[in-house]
Amino acid sequence: LNTTVAPLFFAEQFLQISTSLPSPFISGLGEHLTPLVLDTAWTRVTLWNRDMAPTAYLYVSHPFYLVMEDGCLAHGVFLLNSNAMDVLLQPSPALTWRTTGGILDFYIFLGPDPKSVVRHHGRWCCSSTEITRQVVANMSAARFPLDVQWNDLDYMDAKRDFTFNKKNFKDYPEMVREFHRRGVRYIMIVDPGISSSGPPGTYKPYDEGLKRGVFIRNATGQPLIGKVWPGPTAFPDFTNPATHEWWHDMVKDFHDQVPFDGMWIDMNEPSNFVEGSQDGCPSNNLEQPPYVPGMGSRYQPLRGVCCLLLPAWPGGGWSRGLLGWGSCPEHHPMSPAPWMRGVSVGFVPPVPQNPSALCVPSAEVLLFNLFGVPLVGADICGFAGDTSEELCVRWTQLGAFYPFMRNHN
Repeated sequence: LNTTVAPLFFAEQFLQISTSLPSPFISGLGEHLTPLVLDTAWTRVTLWNRDMAPTAYLYVSHPFYLVMEDGCLAHGVFLLNSNAMDVLLQPSPALTWRTTGGILDFYIFLGPDPKSVVRHHGRWCCSSTEITRQVVANMSAARFPLDVQWNDLDYMDAKRDFTFNKKNFKDYPEMVREFHRRGVRYIMIVDPGISSSGPPGTYKPYDEGLKRGVFIRNATGQPLIGKVWPGPTAFPDFTNPATHEWWHDMVKDFHDQVPFDGMWIDMNEPSNFVEGSQDGCPSNNLEQPPYVPGMGSRYQPLRGVCCLLLPAWPGGGWSRGLLGWGSCPEHHPMSPAPWMRGVSVGFVPPVPQNPSALCVPSAEVLLFNLFGVPLVGADICGFAGDTSEELCVRWTQLGAFYPFMRNHN
């Protein structure tokens, strides 16, 4: 590394450092839908989770790159910094990091070769236990291997976490036990945003969260309220140790009712249907920093929360307490952090249902392996809308080679 190619800038909300590159063959810096080898002709790569599919500012930021050297050697560089940032690729070749805060904490992976540097099924249609059971039965009848059955929001009561619909999913716990007897595991979706609209005493996750002070607060000290699937929503502050205990307790309470095998953590960018909060965001240098990475317009918290305090996704403490050391539960965060490893699963973002879509996810699958998340795959047959039978067949054939195979069309 040669960082003498440009000056170092180190201010409270603007840090910049540059380095020369041994070659223009560089990969990483996700998550964007890009070719595996990035373009170094004055390309700006912005890292900031925005849930802005289909191409840029997606669900996860990985400030890591792998670059080739002479003689088929390679090295990797990781910047441990979760602030919004730009990475500027230059044709010399060179690279410039620009971040809005934090510190410049670099990890260098020397290789010497690229390998040494980096050493399921679901569908948003199952609106009842009857339909979910039928999906599993159909897979068995078609002799199609099924390891895991999934459910999206349909299982919830009013789309609230840690609840289930007592009408359409009245025998939900028994259904999961039936799957276990058939050798099929079960995973359901959980959005970390917690419904805040019910009367006091009617929804334990919110009531208990208020009592323990686990939610992100606004400038007045009250819980910051956004809007997600259940309506008005509070966001847990996972930088608070008390939140980890609260989350563990809520997950354990639900697991005592429904013996699930894993959790599909979604909307944890955090994603928000309003800008910052229902009341907007305060005007300060956190909302309007002096340097704004290339995120489209100004530094607006679109589909996120105000920059008072952004939570990190909870670690695996709940899994040890629930399942013991003998089990290996899966965490499936939609927006994983760079330190999410082991049994974490990465998702390639939704892609359109046309033949060109078959080419899009392959580079993303390889990139996630660079980021240390080997169990990764795209939504086979696409996500929104519908697809043709021929395309779905071809996609299923390709999906057999994804490390993580899941149909969520």
